Amino acid sequence: MTASARSDWVKLDLDWALWGKERDGLDYRILDSGARRLTPKHFADIMMRYATGSPTREPVVTISHFELASEPHVGLAIQELSGDQDRYGRDIATVRYFCLPFRRLSEQPVSYEDLFDALRAVRLPTEGSLRVDVPPLDPHYIAARIDPATMSAAARLMNGERIRVLDAEVVPLRERLRYLDTVAGLLPFGMRARFSAATWVSSTIRPVFRISFAEFSEDDFTTVYFEGGAPTLMPSSTGGAYTAILREVGPFSDLVDLLARADEPLRFTPEDRFKALGIVSAARGPQPDAPAADLILSSCVEALDQGNLFYLEHLLTELFLTTTNRPPAGAERANLLRLVERDRLLVEDRVPPRLTARLLDALLAGVCGPRLTSDELADITRAAGGLHPALIDALLRRPNIAPSAILALAHQQGPSRLSDVIARMPAQDLVEAAAEPPPQRWLIGPVCAALRRRPAEAEPALRHHRYLSEELAAVYPGRGDIQVKNLINLLGACYGPKLTPEQFDMILGGGSTLPSPALLGAVLRMYGPGGGERLLTVTLAGIFADAGFDDETLDDLLHTLRQVRTSRLPRRGPR
Repeated sequence: MTASARSDWVKLDLDWALWGKERDGLDYRILDSGARRLTPKHFADIMMRYATGSPTREPVVTISHFELASEPHVGLAIQELSGDQDRYGRDIATVRYFCLPFRRLSEQPVSYEDLFDALRAVRLPTEGSLRVDVPPLDPHYIAARIDPATMSAAARLMNGERIRVLDAEVVPLRERLRYLDTVAGLLPFGMRARFSAATWVSSTIRPVFRISFAEFSEDDFTTVYFEGGAPTLMPSSTGGAYTAILREVGPFSDLVDLLARADEPLRFTPEDRFKALGIVSAARGPQPDAPAADLILSSCVEALDQGNLFYLEHLLTELFLTTTNRPPAGAERANLLRLVERDRLLVEDRVPPRLTARLLDALLAGVCGPRLTSDELADITRAAGGLHPALIDALLRRPNIAPSAILALAHQQGPSRLSDVIARMPAQDLVEAAAEPPPQRWLIGPVCAALRRRPAEAEPALRHHRYLSEELAAVYPGRGDIQVKNLINLLGACYGPKLTPEQFDMILGGGSTLPSPALLGAVLRMYGPGGGERLLTVTLAGIFADAGFDDETLDDLLHTLRQVRTSRLPRRGPR
């Protein structure tokens, strides 16, 4: 149990299900459940997928995951004998299953041991969903248990392997939970969105758990020993590089705390494990003696030309760690991009498919700035000779992407993908992307259409950027009719079909210059009679008042404006 004031404990709302069978029943089933969105069938599928085999005298705890409406969820199950027997004299086991969205767990991390303690006494069924109080994750408590065995197990998980933990038959349940907490604590918290574990599995089934305790291992699993760890990994592997990093990190409590805050959901795919390696590497801090990124890159090219893929894997890991720990900037980053373009490293099919993601992730970590912008995207597109699917995927894995770059990548994937991204993107980001120079016609039209459907969310950003009037003028030059139509649609969505005097002044005022002709035309048309006179005597007068004229000049200009008769304005001659 971690030490924490009760007032600081985390309140978790969980859905639940009870799995078992009656004494005269033939099959196990969901006996009862309390959930907001999950059905008994959902629960039954989870129970069968994460089955542990024959029940034991000691409770078995499992950690599982599933997705509901594309949102990752995390579950904890407690399996134990009920004390009853069925009609054939066989012991009946029950499973109490509890789950919640991973997003909620990541907001205030807790340990598996503490979550088990909060749930072990909960009797099911209960009324509706369930709320429990759990102490927050204590990095010092986790760090104190890190040893070569748990580091070895975590490295194997980082290498994409499934693990069987042996020689733990007499180890108590709580010690096994602490072992799992320690191993999970050495991974970015986001990996718990796809993490699964069991404190015991039967040798009679083939479980799907990422890590499980058992009496025997099998060919598809990596064997680690509860106190002895596992054989050393190759330095070129993700797990090998991870092991090397752990040897340089200290204190472990800082590492556990950093990883607990890395809550972006991650899978155990090669791409996400490589991303996780970068997160762990950040705990080392700058490495002053590390070789320069351009030297590592040159070695990568040499290994690639010689077909030495084993050495290339090692170099890609080193390049990724180097550029992640000390991101190149300015001239150094420009030089890396030049080398990447010269040696055609970003082009499609440059390396075997199994290395493509690692190559692209390592290269982009060096040539991208802290935030991938549309300008950087244009440079990368040029260096690659055009975007291809693997490169688009790698770019979308970057941790910080400007909205304009996200939309440009979606545009490359086709109209339907662009429409989907626009529908999901916040209105402010859409306006900022559309206003980023140079304006793009392929973007302005769909963005304006989307903003009309979200006027309340879009209005502040639109007002700040003068309703994209300048961008519309740039993408529709000489077509004032199209510009005015788009602006009337935007203004009408925000303020209604007819503008009030206050709205008139707000839209056209507040600047040192008059708005674009199209915005003037749209506002005058929506205001109706009296708009021209108000434009001269209020809007233009306000611009003069803010321009810094001396009192005499300002009085003369305002007097002149008040003498204008808007019904007889002269028409400009031909241009």
